[in-house]
Order: sequence, then structure tokens, then C-alpha cells
Amino acid sequence: MLGQFARFWTFTPASNGKALARAFGFYDNALRGGEVGPGNGFAVRCVKD
Repeated sequence: MLGQFARFWTFTPASNGKALARAFGFYDNALRGGEVGPGNGFAVRCVKD
């Protein structure tokens, strides 16, 4: 999977202490979503209002 996706946390909480996350596919231009726990170590993206 290395080099195929860029994965980011969202601020939106999900179930069981997890957060919603997004993954952008490089080869298929797909936007994917799911729930991930804090042990996954995804990148952090900060957006200023």
C-alpha cells in the first residue's frame, strides 16, 4: 500500500474512541472513508478557519 494512498484523520469522532479518516487514491483517484483508532499513526492535517 505504500505510495498508493494518502491518509488523513478528520476531527469528527466516530465510535469507540475512533475518528473518521479519509484516504485519497493516487492510481484510481478515489476518495475513501472509514474509522481508525489512534494507533494507526495517520498524518495530521490542520485547517484554519
